[in-house]
Amino acid sequence: MALTPVPAALRALLDSVPGPTPVETLPLARCAWRVLGADIAALRTQPPFANSAMDGYAVRADDLAQGTELRVIGESAAGRSFAGTLSAGEAVRIFTGAPIPEGADTILIQENADGVGSAAITVREGAPKGKFVRKAGLDFSDGDRLLATGTRLDSAALGLSAAAGHPALPVRRKPLVAILATGDELVLPGEPVGPDQIVASNSFALAALVEQAGGSVLDLGIARDDHADLAARIGQAREAGADVLVTLGGASVGAHDLVQEALKRAGMDLGFWKIAMRPGKPMMTGRLGPMVAIGLPGNPVSSIVCGHLFVVPVIEALLGVPSPERDRSEPGLLGRDMPANDEREDYLRSSLVLTEAGWEATPFERQDSSMLGPGAGDPPRLRAGRPQGRSLPLHPVALGSDRRIRLRNTTRTGMVFVICFESATTGRFQSAGGDHADTQTVRTASFHPGAPARKRRPPLLRRDEKSGIHRLIMALEERGFIRRLPNRARALEVIKLPDGAGGGLQPGARRFNPSVVQGGLGKDAPPAKDGLPGRARPVEAAPEDARNTIAIPVMGRIAAGTPISAIQSRSHSVALPADMLGSGEHFALEVRGDSMVEAGILDGDTVVIRRQDTANTGDIIVALIDDEEATLKRLRKRGSSIALEAANPAYETRVLGPDRVKIQGRLVNLMRRY
Repeated sequence: MALTPVPAALRALLDSVPGPTPVETLPLARCAWRVLGADIAALRTQPPFANSAMDGYAVRADDLAQGTELRVIGESAAGRSFAGTLSAGEAVRIFTGAPIPEGADTILIQENADGVGSAAITVREGAPKGKFVRKAGLDFSDGDRLLATGTRLDSAALGLSAAAGHPALPVRRKPLVAILATGDELVLPGEPVGPDQIVASNSFALAALVEQAGGSVLDLGIARDDHADLAARIGQAREAGADVLVTLGGASVGAHDLVQEALKRAGMDLGFWKIAMRPGKPMMTGRLGPMVAIGLPGNPVSSIVCGHLFVVPVIEALLGVPSPERDRSEPGLLGRDMPANDEREDYLRSSLVLTEAGWEATPFERQDSSMLGPGAGDPPRLRAGRPQGRSLPLHPVALGSDRRIRLRNTTRTGMVFVICFESATTGRFQSAGGDHADTQTVRTASFHPGAPARKRRPPLLRRDEKSGIHRLIMALEERGFIRRLPNRARALEVIKLPDGAGGGLQPGARRFNPSVVQGGLGKDAPPAKDGLPGRARPVEAAPEDARNTIAIPVMGRIAAGTPISAIQSRSHSVALPADMLGSGEHFALEVRGDSMVEAGILDGDTVVIRRQDTANTGDIIVALIDDEEATLKRLRKRGSSIALEAANPAYETRVLGPDRVKIQGRLVNLMRRY
């Protein structure tokens, strides 16, 4: 019998699925990860009334001229609205989510009002009509179609259903998948293992895969290599009304491979049983009345690969999920060249790492389909030198004909498999090293489930071992590279770097080298002009150790995102040596938070900023976003956009249009109290 290509086998298998399972109605609390059996429409309007997006005052936009005084006539809170009508010259104290009083059309946020909490307020800064007002029906209106049949109900879909007024939802009944392991050599985990026996593992892996895909499992146990035992257990699956029967092992043509014959005796209409893939060639499928039967190989990796490729799409078809045969992929890169193969697709377990060029998968050297160890359960990794600590999605993968891989989305955990095809092409290809213009023979390939890590040498010092970290700190301290800061727990300062450190910077890269001032930070200086800081003024009577100093106004505190008002008024001044500043206008800001910790800027530091409205990519800047928020970030220019990049992987990079970002100055120094 000729080998059946994987796409043709999957299409034939899905054509044999009788149709979606019946619909049942369940309480909303029991619908997590179930699949909708009907469209869902809103039963109400959300929000049902216009309400405030901020704490502040409900006002008329016509009354918001700067300096206008407004009389506060009442209060509107969530669940407790103001019953009167707003007139000219009046305001109503309002809180987030509260209904907008009749007569009001705008929210004046409390930061833009003087006299908050009193009987009258003064407008400090106006707002356009409709500002911070959420209109009725902003989210959805009664009767709007919100969710389509076949939608898997994740947390967002459940929240939307609840907000739309649905106490229960119509969902597809979970397909019942009967799993039957076969073979005299198998025993269950925990049972005594004979000299010629092994522990059964496939049924547990397949059961997890079935439940993850949305099915329920009927465990038929282990059938011995005996026609009567096989027939009895197949009968149990029929009696239970299973939608799918998955057998594990015995699907090949050996003298003790009895599953195919047992299924034929039970009346199975055999569809195909040899697939053009490796591992997984001896796989068969058919129908036993309404029940779909799938015979998987006995080797653990073979059954997992076939489970992802064939069992999961069958479950999705039974659930009514749209396009169960869909391509579940996104781009990636192959980590190394692969040798030629035959007409079968090779599924090779691989590591998965995230590089500057994207996801890169590298097949492991050992690929025996009986071995579950290589690549099981490890997370994907970032290449050395990239920030770690942010969680990464786990994807299965697939490879394209130009050495670009495809990251498959069928699962969030498991192994990664590279799929290599017989076909080849010539031309340009993309590798981890870049785009090569020379002609190469490039093999077509694809990927499937999971994300183990690239095997690496074990680290000399583990981060989770206190003694190792302490020894490292003591060694660096003894050699004069770092010192411990007095009166600051767990605080260290880098004094010098090893010879050649930092030499690997790319040409043109910029590095910030702060000068740190110890001790007191100077006396108050004369006030700066209103608004953002003006030119710093010399201290008229500086102490002996600070004769050549300049007083810099401290304009408040800055963090990852700070209201603009926090940096618009001088709080005090600090004295700095003049040779640390150079020419131009300077101001200072106190840092709060850890968004720039990897740039050497710590919580509690005071940064010195040279006022300017332009900067180069790589500079650390103070910028205003939408004239509402101030932030301290590293500037990156991406085409016509501006990226504001934190120096901490826990913070997202913000990419904004140039019209939304106003540069206020560039970081030139910092001060730290000890």
